[in-house]
Amino acid sequence: MKRWLALVLMVGVVLSISAGSLGCAKRAEEAEESMEMEAVLDESLPPKAMESQSKARSGEATSLEKDDAPGNIGGTTSEVEPPETRMVIKTASLSMRVEDVDAAYSRAVQLTEQHDGYVHSGTFSESEGTRVDMTLKVHPHEFTRLMTNLEGLGDVDYKNISGEDVTEEYYDLQSELKKWMASRERFYDLLKRSGSIEDILMVEVEIERVEGNINRIKGRMKYLEAMVGESTINLTLYSQKPSTFVDWNEIGQGFKRAAQILVYAFFGILQALVVLIPIGLIVLLIVFIIIWIVRKSKKKKKA
Repeated sequence: MKRWLALVLMVGVVLSISAGSLGCAKRAEEAEESMEMEAVLDESLPPKAMESQSKARSGEATSLEKDDAPGNIGGTTSEVEPPETRMVIKTASLSMRVEDVDAAYSRAVQLTEQHDGYVHSGTFSESEGTRVDMTLKVHPHEFTRLMTNLEGLGDVDYKNISGEDVTEEYYDLQSELKKWMASRERFYDLLKRSGSIEDILMVEVEIERVEGNINRIKGRMKYLEAMVGESTINLTLYSQKPSTFVDWNEIGQGFKRAAQILVYAFFGILQALVVLIPIGLIVLLIVFIIIWIVRKSKKKKKA
């Protein structure tokens, strides 16, 4: 009886130890999965958020400059080759005076097409002369030759050529894109192993955020590629002709000056009258007195 009792106790102890081991293993597996999810989230966070979150957990400053450097993804160095040639956006502005704007416009379109380019936009206007503003697009290899041919259409009065080097920006975008794509792959792998609904929803939110950054970077890269692949020439053609219309402003100024002269003459006459009238009255009075005295003296002699 004692042997059976001892055997039952031994079996109970073995079962208890096994159950405890299974529970510890499960908890360890859950903890490992949680730590892995936190690690993936840290890699996909912006640099400032990663630093603050790391300080909150460990209380120590974490060096993130190396992790965020171009080509460094998830703590490992990933080589991103720079473009073979410099990426430069070429732009030019050219203003010319021509004899016949319509003929010069047709010739400019013809030259552009001969250099595998096209007219992006064009605007005509007429005031004192005819004017056309054109935006031409051409391959960078044909940019210089087309500019030289366009300058032969007339007299150049303004010319400006500029280039914007976007090689460094494009290289940085490549590195950043590779980083976000690596984070996306980690999130998808983590999504397959997520068990709870809460973890799945959290991972899906992060995937959506990462996808948004990937689309943003790809859009910027496509824009730079399009701008580098096509050079822009802003061309202005104009002609000037003698003015044939009546300048009413000049006529109005003439009338104004004439009116001012008349006003000044009128006031001058008034001022003269104001001075001369009193003097005239005094002179008339003196003449009248003299005539009266002379007449009186004549009457006395007759008497």
